[in-house]
Amino acid sequence: MTDLQGRIDDLRRQLQRLSADPDAETVARLERQARALLSDAKNTPQENAAQALFAELARMNNPTSPTAATVRGLLRRARIRIEIAGDNDDIDEAIDILAEALALNPRDEDVVSLLQEAAARSEQAAQRVTDLFTRHSVKQPATVPQPPAPDRTARRLPDLIRLSRAGV
Repeated sequence: MTDLQGRIDDLRRQLQRLSADPDAETVARLERQARALLSDAKNTPQENAAQALFAELARMNNPTSPTAATVRGLLRRARIRIEIAGDNDDIDEAIDILAEALALNPRDEDVVSLLQEAAARSEQAAQRVTDLFTRHSVKQPATVPQPPAPDRTARRLPDLIRLSRAGV
């Protein structure tokens, strides 16, 4: 029993000494030790401690921070808003959502990409996105989509109707 507790303590010390960015070989070695320890601790008083240690190692090996999860949720909401956008208000709301995500992680490529997509919807959206990129020191990619040209068909439509009635 004391040998098992000693192994748990030793593995815990090794985990605490790990650098912020451990190499894959070290993590794999510690994971093998934790699996063996978990197997040996089965149905013993140390089982819970071994499980907790194994869970800590798993979190370290595959970190999903609360910030990353929040950014993913904001991205999902903004993407839906852009896809179903009926007018500029929907695009503005999507940009507001993405501004929140950008504040959390200005280096997130998906956020930057979706902001560029929103910027392509109108001149106003393009200006807001440019301002956000400036505020958060985001390096704008070389190929920023240009907003569509204003639709002049609506202004020419009465002229076309008048011309068609005149037989031209």
